[in-house]
Amino acid sequence: TGSDVTAQANYETAKNVTLQTNGFGSISATPMSGFIGDKVTLSNTPNPGSEFSAYLITGATLIDNIFTLTGTDVTAKAVFTRPLNAKTVRLEFESTSYDPRYDNYQNYMHNKYPDNPNYDINKAWNGGSAAWTQITTNPNVWEYTYSGDNWDGALSNWTWLEDGSHYNTPCISLKVLDINLNGVTHADSMFYYSPLTDIMCELNMSTITSCTRMFQGCDRVKNCLLTNTNNIVDCFNMFLYCFALTGVPSLVDLPNATGCDGMYAYCSAMTNPPTAMNMPKTTSLNGLFKDCYNIHYLPHITAYSATDVCDYAYKDTKVSANVLETYNVLTSQQVEVTNYTGAFYKCGVDTTQGASELAQIPSAWKQGDPRDP
Repeated sequence: TGSDVTAQANYETAKNVTLQTNGFGSISATPMSGFIGDKVTLSNTPNPGSEFSAYLITGATLIDNIFTLTGTDVTAKAVFTRPLNAKTVRLEFESTSYDPRYDNYQNYMHNKYPDNPNYDINKAWNGGSAAWTQITTNPNVWEYTYSGDNWDGALSNWTWLEDGSHYNTPCISLKVLDINLNGVTHADSMFYYSPLTDIMCELNMSTITSCTRMFQGCDRVKNCLLTNTNNIVDCFNMFLYCFALTGVPSLVDLPNATGCDGMYAYCSAMTNPPTAMNMPKTTSLNGLFKDCYNIHYLPHITAYSATDVCDYAYKDTKVSANVLETYNVLTSQQVEVTNYTGAFYKCGVDTTQGASELAQIPSAWKQGDPRDP
């Protein structure tokens, strides 16, 4: 044409697809790489006993199981669920080489009394048939199944000293991934002094009547959301010494519980306790929120039967709401409170509103232990 011509070639780099799963099945993509406008089809295969749940995708928009490559690489993850049979808990340990059958009270007793059939590692410590099953595709995940309705101490005290005393600095950590307690009636001390860090599911308590000390001493567990608690009769010290606990239900409904003593005592990391607690039959609220010194309020409570409220909100110094309301509820019950020493000792003293409400409560309800600063 009589003029110079400049030609520029633009080259497109292939876009890659990265595949992931949560371990209970496999995922594939066709093709595994391509260019802008190419379509990719995902497929999955659940492991036996598992079910496909969903795809999670970044870098593209998924329609059914197909996406179109755009200008970025794509990551696709297949999520599978593994339904639990009744009376089963699924646990994840920090190490793939960890074998939970050999580091608990049952094994300690088995080593001490090897000829005693009650201490077989494939039995629950309180008798009955129990089984540990390792998930082969997730070797740090195990399922524990026990056929009995009494799970007292079933998953407690994971690490013991040679003399049998409890070792308070466990060498492992574990998470509850899923749990099915349907049919379990007693869960006293079920996770007593276990190195729990997370409970990744709700705990349906619909058949449980007693759960005293269920999580006592689980000082690293951060959350525990209970549901269907209507049948619980006794939850004494349920979360005692759970120093890291912060995640709790907004409503705790315990219409049939007679004892809630120390339920959240010493949960010192908690800032927001339940907003409401229904406990009409409870006779003892002794130490319910003792030394929860970071909570910002006391729950609205329904209480008709409490006679012992000693140390109820003992040294909860940062409380700024519901101090006086709680006192008024407790003194307006159908029964008279007879034990109330320390119920509101120093409760709310570090806040303007809390201190104002505390000043209106009789001194007999605010007396502390002389040895306690």
